[in-house]
Amino acid sequence: MKFIEIIIAIIGFIFLFIPDDFVLKIIVALTTTIIISFVHIYHIRNENKKINKKNNELNEENN
Repeated sequence: MKFIEIIIAIIGFIFLFIPDDFVLKIIVALTTTIIISFVHIYHIRNENKKINKKNNELNEENN
């Protein structure tokens, strides 16, 4: 997990201890899960772009 994902997870976890409506807690848990998923997908795509760029450079050098 990246730093941003950990911070979002901690914030979502803290919201679970607020004495409010049960539905609100479920909504907060779902939204934090969705946000963490999107952040994780964003990081994976960026890493894949870097890998593809390096592979393209190596292919050009080999040709």
